Amino acid sequence: MKRYVANFLYCEGFYKLAEEWSRLEQEAHLLKTQGPRLSLNLWAVDSINTFMLPRVFRNLTSHQPLIKLQIHTLHSYHLYSEIEKRHIDVAYSLRERVHPNVKVEKCFTSPMVVIRPSDRSGYSSEKIHPKELNPDYEFFMPWGLEYQSWHDYWWDPLSISRIKLDSTHLLLYLLKDSMQWAIIPKYIANEAIKSGNYKIYELTHSPPDYTVYKLTHMKQTLLKQKALEAWDSLFQKYF
Repeated sequence: MKRYVANFLYCEGFYKLAEEWSRLEQEAHLLKTQGPRLSLNLWAVDSINTFMLPRVFRNLTSHQPLIKLQIHTLHSYHLYSEIEKRHIDVAYSLRERVHPNVKVEKCFTSPMVVIRPSDRSGYSSEKIHPKELNPDYEFFMPWGLEYQSWHDYWWDPLSISRIKLDSTHLLLYLLKDSMQWAIIPKYIANEAIKSGNYKIYELTHSPPDYTVYKLTHMKQTLLKQKALEAWDSLFQKYF
Protein backbone atom coordinates (compact mmCIF):
# COMPACT_ATOMS: atom_id res chain seq x y z
CA MET A 1 0.00 0.00 0.00
CA LYS A 2 2.78 2.44 0.90
CA ARG A 3 4.58 1.67 -2.37
CA TYR A 4 1.36 2.32 -4.29
CA VAL A 5 0.88 5.71 -2.59
CA ALA A 6 4.52 6.65 -3.21
CA ASN A 7 4.23 5.71 -6.89
CA PHE A 8 1.01 7.69 -7.20
CA LEU A 9 2.56 10.81 -5.66
CA TYR A 10 5.64 10.42 -7.89
CA CYS A 11 3.46 10.15 -11.02
CA GLU A 12 1.33 13.11 -9.96
CA GLY A 13 4.46 15.23 -9.39
CA PHE A 14 5.90 14.16 -12.75
CA TYR A 15 2.62 15.00 -14.51
CA LYS A 16 2.56 18.54 -13.04
CA LEU A 17 6.18 19.08 -14.06
CA ALA A 18 5.47 17.85 -17.60
CA GLU A 19 2.41 20.12 -17.76
CA GLU A 20 4.54 23.11 -16.72
CA TRP A 21 7.18 22.34 -19.37
CA SER A 22 4.46 22.00 -22.01
CA ARG A 23 3.04 25.40 -21.08
CA LEU A 24 6.49 27.03 -21.27
CA GLU A 25 7.14 25.37 -24.62
CA GLN A 26 3.87 26.73 -26.01
CA GLU A 27 4.70 30.25 -24.84
CA ALA A 28 8.20 30.01 -26.36
CA HIS A 29 6.61 28.97 -29.66
CA LEU A 30 4.20 31.94 -29.57
CA LEU A 31 7.08 34.29 -28.85
CA LYS A 32 8.98 32.94 -31.82
CA THR A 33 6.06 33.05 -34.28
CA GLN A 34 4.06 36.09 -33.11
CA GLY A 35 6.43 38.15 -31.00
CA PRO A 36 5.69 39.34 -27.44
CA ARG A 37 1.87 39.24 -27.74
CA LEU A 38 -0.09 39.71 -24.53
CA SER A 39 -3.24 37.71 -23.82
CA LEU A 40 -5.57 37.06 -20.89
CA ASN A 41 -8.29 34.49 -20.27
CA LEU A 42 -10.69 36.15 -17.80
CA TRP A 43 -13.64 34.55 -16.03
CA ALA A 44 -16.05 36.09 -13.50
CA VAL A 45 -19.49 35.65 -11.99
CA ASP A 46 -22.47 37.19 -13.81
CA SER A 47 -22.88 40.38 -11.74
CA ILE A 48 -19.20 41.30 -12.14
CA ASN A 49 -19.04 40.66 -15.90
CA THR A 50 -22.34 42.47 -16.48
CA PHE A 51 -22.06 45.60 -14.33
CA MET A 52 -18.52 45.96 -13.05
CA LEU A 53 -15.97 45.08 -15.73
CA PRO A 54 -17.42 46.45 -19.02
CA ARG A 55 -15.88 49.90 -18.48
CA VAL A 56 -12.49 48.21 -18.12
CA PHE A 57 -13.13 46.05 -21.20
CA ARG A 58 -13.94 49.11 -23.31
CA ASN A 59 -10.71 50.90 -22.40
CA LEU A 60 -8.60 47.80 -22.90
CA THR A 61 -9.20 48.00 -26.66
CA SER A 62 -6.99 51.11 -26.89
CA HIS A 63 -4.22 49.75 -24.66
CA GLN A 64 -0.75 49.50 -26.14
CA PRO A 65 0.56 46.93 -26.64
CA LEU A 66 -2.70 45.23 -27.57
CA ILE A 67 -4.00 42.53 -25.26
CA LYS A 68 -5.97 39.60 -26.63
CA LEU A 69 -8.80 39.08 -24.11
CA GLN A 70 -11.18 36.14 -23.71
CA ILE A 71 -14.15 36.79 -21.39
CA HIS A 72 -16.36 34.10 -19.83
CA THR A 73 -18.97 33.81 -17.07
CA LEU A 74 -18.81 31.06 -14.43
CA HIS A 75 -20.06 30.42 -10.89
CA SER A 76 -17.70 31.21 -8.01
CA TYR A 77 -17.26 27.62 -6.85
CA HIS A 78 -15.67 26.56 -10.18
CA LEU A 79 -13.21 29.43 -10.50
CA TYR A 80 -10.58 28.29 -8.00
CA SER A 81 -10.00 24.89 -9.59
CA GLU A 82 -9.85 26.44 -13.07
CA ILE A 83 -7.18 28.89 -11.90
CA GLU A 84 -5.26 26.00 -10.32
CA LYS A 85 -5.36 24.08 -13.63
CA ARG A 86 -4.24 27.26 -15.49
CA HIS A 87 -7.34 27.18 -17.64
CA ILE A 88 -7.95 30.77 -16.46
CA ASP A 89 -5.43 33.60 -16.08
CA VAL A 90 -7.50 35.89 -13.86
CA ALA A 91 -10.90 35.41 -12.25
CA TYR A 92 -13.28 37.39 -10.05
CA SER A 93 -15.21 35.52 -7.39
CA LEU A 94 -17.62 36.32 -4.54
CA ARG A 95 -16.12 33.55 -2.40
CA GLU A 96 -12.85 33.64 -0.48
CA ARG A 97 -11.17 30.25 -0.17
CA VAL A 98 -7.75 28.80 0.55
CA HIS A 99 -6.70 26.83 -2.52
CA PRO A 100 -3.30 25.44 -3.61
CA ASN A 101 -1.34 27.79 -5.90
CA VAL A 102 -4.16 30.35 -6.07
CA LYS A 103 -3.44 33.93 -5.02
CA VAL A 104 -6.54 35.59 -3.55
CA GLU A 105 -6.84 39.38 -3.24
CA LYS A 106 -9.81 41.43 -2.04
CA CYS A 107 -10.28 44.06 -4.76
CA PHE A 108 -13.75 45.61 -4.41
CA THR A 109 -16.58 46.02 -1.88
CA SER A 110 -20.04 47.53 -2.08
CA PRO A 111 -22.82 47.90 0.51
CA MET A 112 -26.08 46.07 -0.16
CA VAL A 113 -29.40 47.89 -0.70
CA VAL A 114 -33.04 47.10 -1.44
CA ILE A 115 -34.36 47.84 -4.93
CA ARG A 116 -38.05 48.17 -5.83
CA PRO A 117 -39.89 49.31 -8.98
CA SER A 118 -41.19 52.87 -8.62
CA ASP A 119 -42.65 55.74 -10.63
CA ARG A 120 -39.54 57.77 -9.83
CA SER A 121 -35.95 56.67 -9.63
CA GLY A 122 -33.74 57.60 -6.73
CA TYR A 123 -32.65 56.87 -3.18
CA SER A 124 -35.17 56.98 -0.36
CA SER A 125 -34.38 58.82 2.88
CA GLU A 126 -36.20 56.04 4.74
CA LYS A 127 -34.52 52.86 5.92
CA ILE A 128 -36.34 49.54 5.78
CA HIS A 129 -36.32 46.88 8.50
CA PRO A 130 -35.84 43.38 6.99
CA LYS A 131 -39.10 42.19 8.56
CA GLU A 132 -41.00 44.85 6.62
CA LEU A 133 -40.13 43.03 3.40
CA ASN A 134 -42.56 40.28 2.37
CA PRO A 135 -40.49 37.26 1.20
CA ASP A 136 -43.34 36.20 -1.11
CA TYR A 137 -42.35 39.08 -3.39
CA GLU A 138 -38.62 38.70 -3.19
CA PHE A 139 -36.32 38.02 -6.14
CA PHE A 140 -33.44 36.25 -4.44
CA MET A 141 -29.89 36.50 -5.75
CA PRO A 142 -27.07 34.34 -4.26
CA TRP A 143 -24.47 36.91 -3.17
CA GLY A 144 -22.16 34.54 -1.31
CA LEU A 145 -22.13 32.42 1.85
CA GLU A 146 -22.05 35.31 4.35
CA TYR A 147 -24.99 36.95 2.65
CA GLN A 148 -26.87 33.62 2.68
CA SER A 149 -26.35 33.30 6.45
CA TRP A 150 -27.62 36.84 7.00
CA HIS A 151 -30.63 36.16 4.79
CA ASP A 152 -31.49 32.92 6.57
CA TYR A 153 -31.53 34.80 9.88
CA TRP A 154 -34.31 37.15 8.75
CA TRP A 155 -36.38 34.90 6.48
CA ASP A 156 -37.29 31.23 6.44
CA PRO A 157 -34.66 29.49 4.27
CA LEU A 158 -37.19 26.74 3.44
CA SER A 159 -39.68 29.13 1.85
CA ILE A 160 -40.85 27.69 -1.48
CA SER A 161 -42.55 30.83 -2.79
CA ARG A 162 -39.37 32.85 -3.27
CA ILE A 163 -38.07 33.37 -6.80
CA LYS A 164 -34.38 32.52 -7.10
CA LEU A 165 -32.22 33.52 -10.04
CA ASP A 166 -28.56 34.07 -10.82
CA SER A 167 -28.69 36.66 -13.63
CA THR A 168 -28.72 40.33 -12.63
CA HIS A 169 -29.94 41.40 -16.07
CA LEU A 170 -32.86 38.98 -15.77
CA LEU A 171 -33.60 40.28 -12.26
CA LEU A 172 -33.95 43.88 -13.46
CA TYR A 173 -36.02 42.74 -16.46
CA LEU A 174 -38.51 40.88 -14.24
CA LEU A 175 -38.65 43.42 -11.42
CA LYS A 176 -41.76 45.39 -12.49
CA ASP A 177 -44.40 45.27 -9.73
CA SER A 178 -44.11 47.77 -6.84
CA MET A 179 -44.60 44.92 -4.35
CA GLN A 180 -41.55 43.09 -5.68
CA TRP A 181 -38.09 43.65 -4.24
CA ALA A 182 -34.54 42.39 -4.25
CA ILE A 183 -31.32 43.04 -2.39
CA ILE A 184 -28.43 44.00 -4.65
CA PRO A 185 -25.02 45.72 -4.38
CA LYS A 186 -25.26 49.51 -4.35
CA TYR A 187 -23.02 49.85 -7.39
CA ILE A 188 -25.53 47.80 -9.42
CA ALA A 189 -28.41 49.89 -8.04
CA ASN A 190 -26.59 53.02 -9.28
CA GLU A 191 -26.50 51.55 -12.78
CA ALA A 192 -30.13 50.35 -12.60
CA ILE A 193 -31.62 53.78 -11.84
CA LYS A 194 -29.85 55.24 -14.89
CA SER A 195 -31.99 53.15 -17.22
CA GLY A 196 -35.14 52.29 -15.24
CA ASN A 197 -37.49 53.54 -12.54
CA TYR A 198 -36.46 52.07 -9.22
CA LYS A 199 -36.49 53.20 -5.61
CA ILE A 200 -33.43 52.29 -3.57
CA TYR A 201 -33.56 51.78 0.21
CA GLU A 202 -30.93 51.13 2.85
CA LEU A 203 -31.65 48.50 5.51
CA THR A 204 -31.76 49.09 9.24
CA HIS A 205 -29.84 45.82 9.67
CA SER A 206 -27.52 45.62 6.70
CA PRO A 207 -26.19 42.39 5.20
CA PRO A 208 -22.44 41.88 4.78
CA ASP A 209 -20.92 43.96 2.00
CA TYR A 210 -20.73 42.53 -1.49
CA THR A 211 -17.05 41.60 -1.76
CA VAL A 212 -15.13 40.71 -4.91
CA TYR A 213 -11.94 38.61 -4.81
CA LYS A 214 -9.40 38.56 -7.61
CA LEU A 215 -7.87 35.14 -8.30
CA THR A 216 -4.61 34.45 -10.12
CA HIS A 217 -2.09 31.62 -10.18
CA MET A 218 0.84 32.16 -7.83
CA LYS A 219 3.36 31.38 -10.59
CA GLN A 220 3.23 33.44 -13.77
CA THR A 221 5.35 33.54 -16.90
CA LEU A 222 6.90 36.89 -17.87
CA LEU A 223 4.38 37.58 -20.66
CA LYS A 224 1.40 36.66 -18.53
CA GLN A 225 2.67 38.84 -15.69
CA LYS A 226 2.95 41.81 -18.07
CA ALA A 227 -0.61 41.23 -19.29
CA LEU A 228 -1.89 41.08 -15.70
CA GLU A 229 -0.05 44.28 -14.79
CA ALA A 230 -1.61 46.07 -17.77
CA TRP A 231 -5.06 44.79 -16.76
CA ASP A 232 -4.55 45.83 -13.12
CA SER A 233 -3.51 49.36 -14.07
CA LEU A 234 -6.80 49.83 -15.96
CA PHE A 235 -8.89 48.12 -13.27
CA GLN A 236 -7.51 50.41 -10.55
CA LYS A 237 -8.62 53.51 -12.46
CA TYR A 238 -12.23 52.57 -11.84
CA PHE A 239 -12.29 50.55 -8.61
